Amino acid sequence: MSTFEEYAALARHLSELRRAGERDAAADTARRAATRAAADQLGHRLDAQEQRLRHLGRAAG
Repeated sequence: MSTFEEYAALARHLSELRRAGERDAAADTARRAATRAAADQLGHRLDAQEQRLRHLGRAAG
């Protein structure tokens, strides 16, 4: 392989690695957002459950 061909192959490889890194970063961001949304939803459900339990506790005396 000539020097230029080696350079071009390495440049292509670097570009592929960079794109893979960008895809991985995007996937990580999406996973974090999904986890955050799930945690928020769970928090809301727990808040509602707490309110129901408090109401039942007051009703039971």
